[in-house]
Amino acid sequence: MHLNKDRAISIEWQELFPIVVAYAIWFPHFSGKRIQFWCDNESVVAILNSDRSRAPCIMDLLRFLVLISMKHNFFIRARHVPRLSNEIADALSRFQVSCFWAAAPTASKRRSYDVGKLELGMDY
Repeated sequence: MHLNKDRAISIEWQELFPIVVAYAIWFPHFSGKRIQFWCDNESVVAILNSDRSRAPCIMDLLRFLVLISMKHNFFIRARHVPRLSNEIADALSRFQVSCFWAAAPTASKRRSYDVGKLELGMDY
């Protein structure tokens, strides 16, 4: 899916995409585990817990999650976290780096992954 100005991307897709990226990066560590994501969007929590959506672009992301979880034997669940309790993630999602460091001063400053080179759907 290409992001462009002519086509609006739903907030659900925007909230679900980072979760998909996290799975794509760390799935080798999830084998045999129950994985729970916390999300401040109740629609995304419902989508993740039901494995369904009416939106085809969201179903593309869900299919990826279901296939990778089946192949690597882990269980996915999501829980809602109130927006006020989600300061660190909100700062990151808005690229507010100074707010992130203020909220998470002990976070590692070492870059661990180059997400720009990540290709979803490959080798899963």
